[in-house]
Amino acid sequence: MQLRQKLIPLHAKQEWEAALADVPHHAYTHTHWYNQAMRSASNRDIFLYVAQNENFSVVCPISPRRKSPQDSSDITTPYGFSGFAYHGTCHEFAESWYSFMQEQGYICGHIALHPFVNAEFTFRPSDLFAGKTTYMLDLTSDLEAIRKNFSNDHRQRLRQWQKAGFVVCREKSEDVIASFVKHYSAALQARNAAAVYDFGETAWRQIIASPHSHLLSVAVDGYIQAVTIFIHYHDIVDYYMIASNDEGRAHARGILFDAVTYFHEQGAKWLHLGCGVREGDALEQFKARFGGKPMTTYALKQIYDQSAYTQSCAKYGVDPENLTGYFPAYWAAKEKEEKVYE
Repeated sequence: MQLRQKLIPLHAKQEWEAALADVPHHAYTHTHWYNQAMRSASNRDIFLYVAQNENFSVVCPISPRRKSPQDSSDITTPYGFSGFAYHGTCHEFAESWYSFMQEQGYICGHIALHPFVNAEFTFRPSDLFAGKTTYMLDLTSDLEAIRKNFSNDHRQRLRQWQKAGFVVCREKSEDVIASFVKHYSAALQARNAAAVYDFGETAWRQIIASPHSHLLSVAVDGYIQAVTIFIHYHDIVDYYMIASNDEGRAHARGILFDAVTYFHEQGAKWLHLGCGVREGDALEQFKARFGGKPMTTYALKQIYDQSAYTQSCAKYGVDPENLTGYFPAYWAAKEKEEKVYE
């Protein structure tokens, strides 16, 4: 049966949400509220790709972008793991998707696939690339069993933290929100972080305003030192982002264990701890020591117009044959002006 394919813009909120209603196992990264926040963060348009027939429905948020006003558009998924969420079966989907993106005039696409959605689509093997390792913590186990799976170092440091009498606050007050924004902004500047992590206060407040977002914080002598955003959607909790001052870094284990306890009580099945910034870095090792299930993430790196892609790579002096690193390769090329154009 032929697929009906379309792109739903963010301003068509009801149509967006109606499309998601046909795909019961989508993630929060597919929702309208989250992508509205990502629109504020990136200042780029975002669309919900939808393909449907009588037996199948699939959705995927995409964001077109151009390196400069003279360049052709490529597409990427907004920050976070979204990719394809679907219901039903369609053996022709992968080829239909590829043809549709060609028809839209995009030259290539980078689609970060959700690690919890085992899509049974037959993508071209040359288009599918392994990424970083992410970790899932099973919250259906007994709390003591979960704690025993922590590394010895995590358990010891957690006991010390608890003996010190620190208390985790679960309120979403204005003081906590403002502290998150303040600490996050200061950390970005101190670490000279990549622009992709610079959401801005408007986007953060939109994310936090969702009833699916939870703030866990620790204050010492009335000063909030660390704030963490968790997003609870369906059966999965995402450890989304932490912001702290230098002293607040020591609260990460305590906040995470409090989150394990709280969301265990709420009936969540999984806590997604996420990846490191780079594979094997200290952040990944910190998350791995909680004893979660490691999962390899994957992304599609597809070229829809080889000639245009080769020309763009030549313009920015990068190798069009190298698909293993940053993709598209020309986005890794530094320029004096790095503004993203609509």
